[in-house]
Amino acid sequence: MSHLGHHPRMVVALDVDGTLYDGTEVADAAVAALRDAHRDGHVLLIVTGRRSDTLADVVPAVLPLCTMVVAEEGGVLVDVATGATTLLAPPIDEVVVAALTSGGVTDLDVGRVAVGADRRFETAMRTVHRTHAPNHEVVVNKGSVALVPQGCDKGTGLRAALELLGCSTLPVLAIGDAANDLPMFAVATFPVAVANADADVVAAGITLMEAPFGAGVAEALRRFLVP
Repeated sequence: MSHLGHHPRMVVALDVDGTLYDGTEVADAAVAALRDAHRDGHVLLIVTGRRSDTLADVVPAVLPLCTMVVAEEGGVLVDVATGATTLLAPPIDEVVVAALTSGGVTDLDVGRVAVGADRRFETAMRTVHRTHAPNHEVVVNKGSVALVPQGCDKGTGLRAALELLGCSTLPVLAIGDAANDLPMFAVATFPVAVANADADVVAAGITLMEAPFGAGVAEALRRFLVP
């Protein structure tokens, strides 16, 4: 595996589920490495399919280190310090939410522009996509499925965040694990995946770390960031 070099100031784009967060916690090694990166002046961003308001519960030690959150598969930008929110797509239509509910989808995860559910509801989600949400796309990510506005993905969201922050000229280290991270990887200077990455990421030839989850994040930061 080639060593791709170090840079004095970089943007670090971090996926959450399956990367930073293993379903239970964020590894102490990842938090420590991210604190060091923040101290050294690197710009940390979270790029996630999640709603931004769930992050304080799952990555509480990491969120304050980040400048911006790209949430809902690239549809929403949130300034961490101020809470200022920018929608990169129209708000989700209540008619779509009602159609999903009447179609038997339970425990809907309703965001500002996207709506998600457990993957067992994928068929119902696709039906509502055809009948009520033609301006959305169905995005499957391991155990979940979501309706996401067309033209929004982690790559478009990351580009919008970089532009808003005036960081478009900085090299980007992107760390992820799943197929929905591929658009983010395409934007990155250094696309890196943790060892538990899915088959689509492996097939894309993304550089793999030796460690999974947060330990893999810490490994990537050690490898690519200048202290």
